[in-house]
Amino acid sequence: ESTWLTVVWWVIAASAASIAGYPGVLCMTPFTTIMACFSGLMAYRLSMTREISHPLRNACLAGGLTGFANGFISTLIAYLTRLLPAVEDVPTPGIFAIYAAVGALLGAFLGWFTAWMSSVRRQPS
Repeated sequence: ESTWLTVVWWVIAASAASIAGYPGVLCMTPFTTIMACFSGLMAYRLSMTREISHPLRNACLAGGLTGFANGFISTLIAYLTRLLPAVEDVPTPGIFAIYAAVGALLGAFLGWFTAWMSSVRRQPS
């Protein structure tokens, strides 16, 4: 629930920019890492409000799924932009396949870390 909305917005933004002739938008990895942090934090908050066990694990999973989905979508869009005749500078799609793997690992860590920071702040001192 915390992952799909961020991924849908990423698909819309990346597709629109790529079709407009700016496939370099796919290289916006800082934005996608922020999205993984957001997904992890939302998963943590949803787990806490619904009293679901293992909220940090859910945050890690949500961040990892967001990171992988963004890398996968970037790979797919990079392959599809090769079909557009107006685009001259198409990024190498193979690079984005590596981003999918790295994005999953980095997203999982960032989702967990953001949720962990939130859990530390929630504990009374």
